Amino acid sequence: MAKQNRRNRRIKLPVRIHIAHHEKCREAAWFATKLYEWFRLGYSIGDAGGAGLPVSFRRKVIGNQPEVFGRTTEPTEWQIDPEIDWQEAEVVIVILLVDHEMVVDARWRAALVTLTADVEKARGNGARSRSRRELLPVVLHDSFYRTGRLHEQFNCVRLPSGDRETQLAALRRAATEMTARTMRPPQSRQRPLNVFLSHAKQGGREIAETLRDGIQNFGQMRPWYDQNDLAFGKQYEKEIKTSAADTAGMIAVISDLYSVRPWCRLEARRARRPRRISNTTVWRVQPTLAVSAAGNLWSRSVPMLEGVPRIGWNPNDLAASTEMIVDRLVLEMMLAHNNRQLALQLRRLDKEKEEQIAYITWVPDTWSLLALRDEINEDWTKGRTSGEVSPSTPAPSSKIKKIVYPGYGLTKSELRDLQPAIEAFGPQTWLVSFDDHRRALDYDPDFSLAWDHRQRRLLVALSTEDAPELADQGCGAEHCHELLIRLSTRLMNSHQRVALSLAEGELGFIPGSVSDTTPALQSSPLLERLVQVTKSWYSDLKEAEADGGLPKDSLPRHDVNNEATWPAAHYFPWPFYEGLIAEERAKFVGLCQLHRVKPSDLSDLEMVRFSPRLDNPESLLRHADALRDLRKEMASHCDLRIVWGGAISGDRGWWPRVLEEVYWTLEYGQAASRNPPPDLPHDKPDPRHPLLILGGFGGCAHLIAKFLQDPEEPWPTGLKRLDVLGRDALLTELARESQQKLMDNCRQLFDEFRNELWNIKPVKKSRDGTRRRAKQRPGRPPEYIRGISRDLFMKALVATSLRETISLVMTAVDELREASCKEGATRPRK
Repeated sequence: MAKQNRRNRRIKLPVRIHIAHHEKCREAAWFATKLYEWFRLGYSIGDAGGAGLPVSFRRKVIGNQPEVFGRTTEPTEWQIDPEIDWQEAEVVIVILLVDHEMVVDARWRAALVTLTADVEKARGNGARSRSRRELLPVVLHDSFYRTGRLHEQFNCVRLPSGDRETQLAALRRAATEMTARTMRPPQSRQRPLNVFLSHAKQGGREIAETLRDGIQNFGQMRPWYDQNDLAFGKQYEKEIKTSAADTAGMIAVISDLYSVRPWCRLEARRARRPRRISNTTVWRVQPTLAVSAAGNLWSRSVPMLEGVPRIGWNPNDLAASTEMIVDRLVLEMMLAHNNRQLALQLRRLDKEKEEQIAYITWVPDTWSLLALRDEINEDWTKGRTSGEVSPSTPAPSSKIKKIVYPGYGLTKSELRDLQPAIEAFGPQTWLVSFDDHRRALDYDPDFSLAWDHRQRRLLVALSTEDAPELADQGCGAEHCHELLIRLSTRLMNSHQRVALSLAEGELGFIPGSVSDTTPALQSSPLLERLVQVTKSWYSDLKEAEADGGLPKDSLPRHDVNNEATWPAAHYFPWPFYEGLIAEERAKFVGLCQLHRVKPSDLSDLEMVRFSPRLDNPESLLRHADALRDLRKEMASHCDLRIVWGGAISGDRGWWPRVLEEVYWTLEYGQAASRNPPPDLPHDKPDPRHPLLILGGFGGCAHLIAKFLQDPEEPWPTGLKRLDVLGRDALLTELARESQQKLMDNCRQLFDEFRNELWNIKPVKKSRDGTRRRAKQRPGRPPEYIRGISRDLFMKALVATSLRETISLVMTAVDELREASCKEGATRPRK
């Protein structure tokens, strides 16, 4: 496999959304989280393949401190931190949540002056600006009206009175409308977007009329409802066919009689029929939503609409239901535009023959794939009918090798369902996501490593944690959790195993009460989503086994009586495993192997005397010991450790969590040589203990990445031993010395790893006894670092986007899989 990135090409994002608010305002943080979930779409609803619009947070400001006569002066200008890159995307949106904390903070007021000036400058440049910028202030407090030019020059969003959900609906509507308007080309913004309402008169008229009124209230949309919307003299049949295909979007009201109405089926067929964009190999369909309005009559499904987003109609709350549907349609329009721009850029980067690849801008389904084949073969079919094309001439669709679709990748089950439609193109045709296709462009396009039962399944440890320091990189817990879910999904789909150790808040643990001292495990959204990922993997596997279409050697082994074959493993420290009652543990059987870790120097009988409520220094000390042993044990079991985020302070362990996890991984891999032999043990963890540090998401991982990127960077002052509630006072002098020696060893180990990364000789003593760093060895840095290409490792240190990060991780996994192939196992074809 080609380990080096052969094409360093950058794709410009079609749109980037920044949500800015003061870090102390909890109300603004709640709105920011809900907007993130809305624009990210697939993350919140469990859609593994869905990929929403890129969203980042801005929660801090930084001052520019000029130097006068060599001395640093007080900041004269303040700006939002991290600084907004206005050229990163074609459209840059800033949603500014203004509350009393922001207005009273002089630093933020100064930063708002800089922000408004930047946006006004772009507006003044007009067409000369390389990106379109827009600022949407949101009023969370009346003090907003005293913010000067921000209030005077920008139209703000005033949230209605009422509960938070009502206010959120208004904010979501305003943010969606402005983003959609800004994404449209300037010359077409004055024209309204036409929306086609497809419905059967019986059972669907009232809903369609309600939606029509909601669309008219949106501001920049116009509904196309029925023949009453036709101008006099227009041909009804021709106009309805054109409108169903050429409007900006369509809402299909699926009543009981919809599927048996010829006009409804025609409208659905015209909307979902793929159309070529200009003379390119990029294809699009009309953004479509389905509103289910089932009655009490028997009906059939509509195959043309099987792949579109669907929601049930709520007759008890017409206003809320209408707003949600209209907003979602606008979001689908934005996603279609975003996917179209990405597909066009990928096509320009691709050097393969154009007739061998087709880019589509929607998540594929069986009907649309078969319709795509018919559209590609349209001229060929007409030629054969007229005799202009020889019967021996192969169909153009048979030349298609790849169909590239948006998103992060479909599940194995979804791909199997689409297999008959894929085979209709040709035996060599296969589906590949935007993410995987970009990875093939950057690395080896011919690399393919099929699964074989003789390969060892890698156990990949994923470690992340929410932290205030994530704001330094424009990230939040939402980014860390989404990456955790998507990586878990991708790794399991490639038949690897995932090891986790979620923090107590992410798990849903709550401390015991006075009457019940045992911590209890309650359901948390993150835990539920991860459990759903493992259930999906298990369902896909059982479906493949029952189908019998694949040889058994191509499927991973799963045995309910062998926990090592389960797709996930979770490590619980004392005392949290005490809250796992039998009913809770039963939910994980066959899905997740549970490891219970207590302090290694104490027996179960001795642990009884410590309070599991963690409300005193002695219990906290034992909990820190349990966390240390957990991270040590986890590092010894895993083939690959991946860390991102993480708190710098506030962890209950002896050290910051990510620092300790990286340390033990380096410690176990220290004995392995830089270039280990190709034949690795089949039944034991990789002795190199490879590591990826994703520093672009901030937190503790960012400090470690910054230290490794520069050979002269000093050790970060924030990475040190922690003391929680005075537990250090219980340590003996010998224990304190032992803890300090371990920290000194940690710093030395990191120095050695950085020297290995940069190919620098170890520190030596000079003749006068002083210590100095030797010069770098001649020659290039090492090609591999613990079994992973150095180029990939260095890119992971600075990667900031979810798409790029997932691509890097999966490439590293492929490298390790290639090395772990046993003699006779399936190897990559070149």
